[in-house]
This record gives sequence, C-alpha cells and structure tokens, in this order.
Amino acid sequence: MATPRQARVAGRIDAVMRTLLRHWLAGVNVLNGLTLAGAALTPWLQARGWTPLATLLYLAYRPLCPQRPDHSYFIAGHKMAFEQRETAIYLGLTLGGLLFALVRRRVRPLDRRGLALAALPLLVDVLSQTVGLRESDWRWRTATGILFALALVWWAFPYLERDLGAPSPRPGVRRTPAEQARAIVLANQAATLNQGEQ
Repeated sequence: MATPRQARVAGRIDAVMRTLLRHWLAGVNVLNGLTLAGAALTPWLQARGWTPLATLLYLAYRPLCPQRPDHSYFIAGHKMAFEQRETAIYLGLTLGGLLFALVRRRVRPLDRRGLALAALPLLVDVLSQTVGLRESDWRWRTATGILFALALVWWAFPYLERDLGAPSPRPGVRRTPAEQARAIVLANQAATLNQGEQ
C-alpha cells in the first residue's frame, strides 16, 4: 500500500516525464547542438593552453569518432574532436532539428526509400575510400554527412513528434505510446490513492 508521500513522488515523476515528452524536440536539439559545440570547443581549449580539459574532451568523443587528423577540420591549429563527416552529421542534425521546429505539425515523414537514397552517397563515399578505390575529401565528407543527417531528421522526427509530442487534438483517434504510458501512470496513481484511503 502506497503512502500519500509515495503518491506525491509518483505524481512529480509523472509531471517531469510529461514535460520531457512534450519538449522532446528542444531536448534533442540542445543535445545535438552541445555535442557539436563540444567538438569545436576542444581545439580552442587546446590552443588556449587548457590541455587537460581538451584531452578529457578528446577522450570523451573518442568512442564516437576515430579523430584522424587527415579527416578533421582544424580550429586555431588543432583538430576538432570530430572528423569532418561527424561534424557535418551533427551540424545537419542540429540545423534539421531547428528547421523541423518551424514545420513540426505540417511535415510528413520522408519515406524509407528517400532515406535510403539520401544515405547512398555517404555509403558510396565511405566504402569506396575504405576499399581504396578513391580518396575522399572534406567536400564529399561534409556534403554526404549533411545530406544524410537532414534526411534522417525528415524521416525520424515526424514519427517522434507523433509519438512523443502533444496529445492528439481529435477525439476518437488512437492514442500514441506516450499517451498510453501517461494513462497507465495516472491509473496507477488513482489506484494507489484509493488503496491509501481504504
């Protein structure tokens, strides 16, 4: 049997979860923007003599990117913590997310074939370079990374908006998973309060 204090805590957790779900796009945009900014901040810190902090950031980014100097942009004479393609992908995700915020309720998702078509140049660039058929350059890495990221946003974000965004305004429409989860939490809270009153 739950106590009134436990019911209050459950209510607060539910309120936080509803807020996070309602503002999912802001959270994703901030996360992508901060990830990109951190990669650009690292060489600036290195150039200013903040080597321990820059080293820590390089290590933090290492699982996301091999950080090869010949594939990286340089700022103030030091390489970024992301290579050119990863920089372009995070730039595309950030810009795409900001653009999606302007049209979020009016845009339909990109079809899977469109996503595959947008990913094809990136795949060809990576594979042809990997097997030694050609050497890629910063222009190809940047263009294919941005193209893929923008297509990924166009494909995924409308679905995320549908499932995590604001509840559907029309009655009789099937509830999203997020709405179903809210309903379950509210039903559990009501049951807990009823048990506590008995």
